[in-house]
Amino acid sequence: MSHKTPAQLISDYLKGDNEAFEILIAEKLPYVYRYLFRYVYNEEDAQELAQDTFVKVWKKIKHFDINKNFNTWLLTIARNTAIDFLRKKKEIVFSDLIHDDDLEQDEFENSVVDDEPLPSEIYEKQEAVEALEKTLKELPLKYREILILHYREGFSLSEVAVMLKMPLNTVKTRKLRGIKLLRLQKND
Repeated sequence: MSHKTPAQLISDYLKGDNEAFEILIAEKLPYVYRYLFRYVYNEEDAQELAQDTFVKVWKKIKHFDINKNFNTWLLTIARNTAIDFLRKKKEIVFSDLIHDDDLEQDEFENSVVDDEPLPSEIYEKQEAVEALEKTLKELPLKYREILILHYREGFSLSEVAVMLKMPLNTVKTRKLRGIKLLRLQKND
């Protein structure tokens, strides 16, 4: 892992250090893959889209403003790549956007310490996560995308607005509507 920031790696690459770009890819590829997987929910497609994303990054790297947030720029390219892919497939099915690893009951029981939650509590939490995933799948993309970028990826609403090229107030409104829809669907 490099101790350099993405901006430093990009600067080094633009000065002729090809290894700097390889380091940047190695550090950011898992991040981009995870993000894209939530769009297509298919490992092979997500891998291919991640590669396509980095080809586009390579082609556009000279235009990146090193004073801006690299992750925002990177995920904007990844998002556009995923949307283009889905349009070509002519099916915009966004499913299982949140995916946590399943806990094996036996493995969990063997590792329980007194201050840890009981297996029944873990199961209840897992059921709640699965219910949330199911409900989230049913949200329209315009709400779901904002919720994922903000809550799962940790972007501020301002950064989400930049990534999605929409006014901040629109992002805020869609976030609130998305949360309301989640609550309504949960209560059904």
